[in-house]
Amino acid sequence: MGSPLKFRSKVLLAAVEATYGQDAAPTGATNAIQCMDVTITPQDGETVTHAYVRPELGARPQIPVNTHVTLEFSVSLAGAGAAGTVPAYGVLLRGCGMVETVTAGVSVAWQPVGLGEESLTLYFILSGNRHRVLGARGSVSIDIKAADLPVFKFKYTGLYVGPDATAAPTIDLSAFVQPVPVSKTNTPVFTLHGQTPVLKALTLDLGVSVIHRDYVNSKAVHITDRSGSGSVTIEAPAIADHNFFATAIDGTLGALSITHGITAGNIISISCPQVQALKPRYSDDNGIAMLEMDLVPIPDAGNDEMVITAS
Repeated sequence: MGSPLKFRSKVLLAAVEATYGQDAAPTGATNAIQCMDVTITPQDGETVTHAYVRPELGARPQIPVNTHVTLEFSVSLAGAGAAGTVPAYGVLLRGCGMVETVTAGVSVAWQPVGLGEESLTLYFILSGNRHRVLGARGSVSIDIKAADLPVFKFKYTGLYVGPDATAAPTIDLSAFVQPVPVSKTNTPVFTLHGQTPVLKALTLDLGVSVIHRDYVNSKAVHITDRSGSGSVTIEAPAIADHNFFATAIDGTLGALSITHGITAGNIISISCPQVQALKPRYSDDNGIAMLEMDLVPIPDAGNDEMVITAS
């Protein structure tokens, strides 16, 4: 046996597949992902019991079925360094059933699609153990907290390929821009139902349903549905200023918008044209009354319940 593997030695590469399930061969020079909190389940799925009759007691062999890979990680929410340039993580949003629209020199936007979702090839290399994940599709959530760095959280499901021994490539992460913390200065816009409350925390989950199917003549990862969710924690307003309890009980819909970043090339905006706020409840933040609510982003014109824009 050689030296033990270093758990911190990790590399993630991602590239869009031209043909579903065919290795897009991502490279360290052009497809490396700057990520955090990476976890992989290399052989996810179920087992069936080969329950043959024997004269003695004891377990029977378990046979893996529907084997696939799940991979979760976070990426800092930041721009590309120049307006109208695609951030290096853009490929990951495309793999979550979102279409990418580039307006040269101005912005890059992503919003959900209902058909024709793209797929990714992901390489995860742990200290020389390479796991190739083909035909991968996933979902994304956004986590924004005051006095912290905002992040995208991804969960991907892909086709299983046996791992091999491949040294980690030299990677180039220069396309990733340094994020800035959430604050009054760095996060200049937050509106909810026409109000501008003091925001402590916001989560928005695109809620993409992803399934792996291994049937006769077909093995693939499919996006089958999408149902967004989220939560928000704000300073509790006086009822006379805005009654979120009435908003919730009446099922009123209203827009949500947040902009993070103040420097061109490192500005991210998230807009939801219709959001339902539910179950308002009080909490304590160092003596300040807060209001926590569940959120449900709902499409307006269709496939537009959450639009992400980098500018």
